[in-house]
Amino acid sequence: MKDFDLYPILTASTVSNHGAIFPHLSEILVHPRVSALRLEEAAPLQDGQFEVLTRLLHQNNVALILSAPEAFNAASLPLTESDGVHFAELKTLKAGLPALKPLKLQAGCFCKTLDDAMYAGEAGADYISLPAQALEAIGKWSAFAELPCVAEHPANVQEAREAVEKGADFISFPLTGNESDLNWLRALTDNE
Repeated sequence: MKDFDLYPILTASTVSNHGAIFPHLSEILVHPRVSALRLEEAAPLQDGQFEVLTRLLHQNNVALILSAPEAFNAASLPLTESDGVHFAELKTLKAGLPALKPLKLQAGCFCKTLDDAMYAGEAGADYISLPAQALEAIGKWSAFAELPCVAEHPANVQEAREAVEKGADFISFPLTGNESDLNWLRALTDNE
């Protein structure tokens, strides 16, 4: 299998349903393929949990990428404590880039189509993401574009592997907060 990195997502439901997410998360972050973690903007971290999370990430050399809210407001995000922002759509990316570039933060954008990906790249995104099921678009993107491609939300390990074979540089997946996360990591990387 081609080289790839993992980009788990800490979702609002995972944080709210699993108070003990941090011990579990530390087991995931030590995996050598995990290079970034996306924190959903609605994830309800309690007092002190953000500091614990950033410490865990830094100890494992994992980047913290924040999900941008629909109505981007730089003041609402702890940008100086992060490594970048992931935008759910192109118009929000364009609105948010002026706040990110002076801080030298990464900007990523979810794209539904190859055309969206090209516009995001032209607008200044540092990476694009496509649905893991969009294998043709992932393949075309990786054939001509230099920006990294994230395959978002594969339904299973086979779908993730197919996206990597088509050229995805990262596999992004939501964490569940239980043992299935570690089982998924093992299954995806079992040939290493």
